[in-house]
Amino acid sequence: MPSCSSSNRNQEYSHVVVLFDNSYSMGTKNADGVIIEQARSQARTMLSGLAQEAQVRLFTQDPLTNTGWMSPAQALSVIDTIPLCPQQRKWSDWTAQVDELLHEGGIASLKVMAFGDGQLSAMADKPQLISAPAVDWEFVLYPLDPTQSGGNVGIDTVWYESVWQNADAAAHVLLKAKIRNYSESPKETSVRMLGQGKTLHVKSIKLEAQGTAEVQFALSDLEMTQASLLQLDEDGFGYDNIKYLHPIKQNQTVVGVLGIDDAVTALFASQPLLKKVDLKRADLLSGNKGVLQSAHAIVLINDAVYTAQEMASLRDFVASGKGVIQFFADPIRRKNFNLGFGDLRGEWLGSQTGKGVLSRNKGPNLDRDLQVDRLALAGFQHPIFQNAFGESISEKTEMPWVGGHFKLESSLDFETVLQLESGDPILLQRVQGTGSYWVWLSDLRSGSQSLKSSVWFLPIFTQIIASSAVVEQSLYGELFSGNLLPLPSNVQVDERAAKLRGKSCNIVIDLQQNSSQHTSMYVGSQPQYPGYFCLVGSSGEDSVQIALNLGKQESDLRSFADWKSISLGGGNGLTLSQGNGITPIMHNAPLNTPWCLFIWGAAFFFAVEVVIILLKDRIITSESVKL
Repeated sequence: MPSCSSSNRNQEYSHVVVLFDNSYSMGTKNADGVIIEQARSQARTMLSGLAQEAQVRLFTQDPLTNTGWMSPAQALSVIDTIPLCPQQRKWSDWTAQVDELLHEGGIASLKVMAFGDGQLSAMADKPQLISAPAVDWEFVLYPLDPTQSGGNVGIDTVWYESVWQNADAAAHVLLKAKIRNYSESPKETSVRMLGQGKTLHVKSIKLEAQGTAEVQFALSDLEMTQASLLQLDEDGFGYDNIKYLHPIKQNQTVVGVLGIDDAVTALFASQPLLKKVDLKRADLLSGNKGVLQSAHAIVLINDAVYTAQEMASLRDFVASGKGVIQFFADPIRRKNFNLGFGDLRGEWLGSQTGKGVLSRNKGPNLDRDLQVDRLALAGFQHPIFQNAFGESISEKTEMPWVGGHFKLESSLDFETVLQLESGDPILLQRVQGTGSYWVWLSDLRSGSQSLKSSVWFLPIFTQIIASSAVVEQSLYGELFSGNLLPLPSNVQVDERAAKLRGKSCNIVIDLQQNSSQHTSMYVGSQPQYPGYFCLVGSSGEDSVQIALNLGKQESDLRSFADWKSISLGGGNGLTLSQGNGITPIMHNAPLNTPWCLFIWGAAFFFAVEVVIILLKDRIITSESVKL
């Protein structure tokens, strides 16, 4: 006979807390259908069976939808309106909230019902459940199916790289993306780059089980000025199949240039991610009120002679986290000079007249012809060059030549980053605050002619110029918990009226400025709505286009399995129920009564039906015998 006896089921609860997981992974399917619909169904069944005097509290993945204490009827109306949203809470966060409720007091007995898929990312920190006699925990699990609809393939990361090897390349910027296969079997998919509703690029890829693959697209000038997106073929989880990109040229690194050189001009012409702004000597003293306010770096091409005020301005610029690189326009005949960041003492060696040959230096210590020297390979292992060259440099790589240069006798305040094969330093760095001051110890007019005409000049100095700004600026607006998004330029927006305007909604944001007057945008713990948005000020005019994307934490469609490790101690534990949207939840005493009556009633009527059928069979049999 059926039975409803259970120590838990005979207990009535004065308060019930529902932990309802509505993260995007709950929108997938398992063998019983869409998971969140199953959870809603069983949550409704549980709430319908509660006594009306019971108090219910609801916690979801979106803190804005969390409720205060309410009646079961009110909770029922809320359950039906909960939408899917990004994962913002782990189970450990929810159990901590339950702990806070207990400390508030006034709870005679508490039932905690958790409805969720137990996704690995949400269970990264095992819940520390409260071992209190007045608390009964139950987790209704809806297991994820990683193979559903062919499994999940997602866009993992997106970045860009500059093309240096081919000086005649039509495109100098590559958009790259890493695609990850979260499935246990090989997959094939295609990656499309779309702009203004048109397919700009497409590439097919094959991925091994749990493997990754990289794709790249060469971008034209037009493609760098417009918003675009990367899109994968449909699979079992569309959450991570799209990555929105705002215009790359909008994120140009602004570089102020004082002085003229053909190679430096060519550098900016071939690198669209750098925006050149010509400086005058007076701009060095303008501080944050002039051109320097928007500059991320400064290039100086002169004789390195500055006034005390100019040196103080450069020090402040560097200390604010920016970069300055000093080039000598012509050979320097001084033996001792101060750049504002420390003293340099030494002597200039020769000047280049042709590849491999130096003119005679008339100094008292040199009476022979000097030969040009190569850059040493070892310096390119410096962290600043690792992303620029990677594994492309080996012992067989032919390094460029450098001619006349300033041979140092003392440079205690500077670090040597690059040197010549003779051991002479050629590139110095001085860290000031969070920025860097760089000095190239050869002149651009003659000593560096061979280097300027080689393929090395662009990557070396672009990497130095953009090193701090490019790393700190988020190119594609992938926001994660608590992070600020630096805006691609200093925009004049009224902080009191700032918002993001999208096609379907407006988002109120917080704008913050640091000591260097750099503006950053805080949207929240992470974007609720992916897509394109325009940053709007009090005037209502669009100023900057921003692309927001959801995080990647939900891409791994696997459920937590080590439930036995979660215990309360003292013989108590977590009751684990297998959710399927069909089985009723009968672990509250008020709900037990109607279900027990229904079960006993069904059993009684079934027995009566059996008796009637048997009696009919007997009557029919006896009548047959009489005949």
